[in-house]
Amino acid sequence: MKKTFNLTGELRLGSRWNKFSKDIAANDENHAKELLFARFGSKHKLPRRFINLLAVSDTSGTVTVNETAEDKSAVGQSTVLQAPKSNDKTTKTTE
Repeated sequence: MKKTFNLTGELRLGSRWNKFSKDIAANDENHAKELLFARFGSKHKLPRRFINLLAVSDTSGTVTVNETAEDKSAVGQSTVLQAPKSNDKTTKTTE
């Protein structure tokens, strides 16, 4: 059975460091760290040196073999605080 781990830390997006908190289903703590690095690296194109883990905790919840982090609503979602992007493109209307 997999356990659910909560990983918190900072990641660098652009020139700013942003805090995050992410729940990941994994076999053990090291596996959870590797999954976090892989997902942030894939999604945000970040090398590991731009991801600082501050805390890893076992949330004592277990995930059955058939459920993955993407299947559970609370697991696999992260909170990353970012500044909103400005939209410099002008919209055209077609008549």
